[in-house]
Amino acid sequence: MKPDREILVEGFSMLKLISEGLKRAENRVFTMLGKDAPSNLGGIDSRIIPTNRDIAGIANSLDVDYVFPIAPEAELSGLVKGLTSNGIQCISSDVASIEIAADKLKTFNRLKEVGVDTPQILNSDAGDYPMIVKNRWGAACEGLQIVDSRDEIPSDSGLILQEFVRGENVSVTLFSDGKKAVPVSLNRQDIRFEQGRGTYLGGVVPFEHSLREEAFDAAKKTVESISELKGCIGVDMVLAEKPYVIEINPRVTTSMIALELASGLNVGKAAVDSFLGELPERPEFRKRIQFRKEFSWGECNGLRFEEV
Repeated sequence: MKPDREILVEGFSMLKLISEGLKRAENRVFTMLGKDAPSNLGGIDSRIIPTNRDIAGIANSLDVDYVFPIAPEAELSGLVKGLTSNGIQCISSDVASIEIAADKLKTFNRLKEVGVDTPQILNSDAGDYPMIVKNRWGAACEGLQIVDSRDEIPSDSGLILQEFVRGENVSVTLFSDGKKAVPVSLNRQDIRFEQGRGTYLGGVVPFEHSLREEAFDAAKKTVESISELKGCIGVDMVLAEKPYVIEINPRVTTSMIALELASGLNVGKAAVDSFLGELPERPEFRKRIQFRKEFSWGECNGLRFEEV
């Protein structure tokens, strides 16, 4: 199945962030690009290697020390599993931790175990409408919608229902060495609901809020509750009367591009350093960066980043 255009645009932008950041840190970098990579988003300043399905074979032929995989979490665990089974070390969380983070039901159960506030899982007979419906293994608001009655719930076994918590949509960016996590930024998320369906459009980094430190504490506890989450991590949440953790992104996220622009923190280098056990300090922000997806004729054509 052809990947969604919006996911491709965001993925390419993340790939550029990491590749060029690692090159600036004086690493020898090869960037693997598949045939589905967007052609109108500019180049990447590193050596480009066209890829097929044999990523492990290409990596071994290049004699690299590490591979930094970039993919939605549902695909990330399989990619990491395939590479590590071929003796290639990945700058990523381990497979078991990715699989917990990728599964919203497993994430919910883990958060309840450690006492982190999160919207309750409901069933269609609960009567607590409106409810949030989402794909159990989705990314980037995939399948996200608000329903006001049982009749509006799609007939799909891969969905979960949660209580609808009203508040500010945010994320926290963290770096983790697999045991300890350091939160570095609070980011506003622009999520728009049209006809009940949610779409992620962009955000602002950094975001000032009275619950920032509580959000940092909740995100830190969330990441540290899953052993071997490593590198750069994003935790999505809603700030209501207190923070409610929604999900974990065990990977680079789009807001991390804005983080680097706003603070000068080299995200790629910080991710590798964290993987190797050296966590960054919280950076000082020099700018406030807003980013938004740009659309033309109903298709996402890129991301715009600007100081606000």
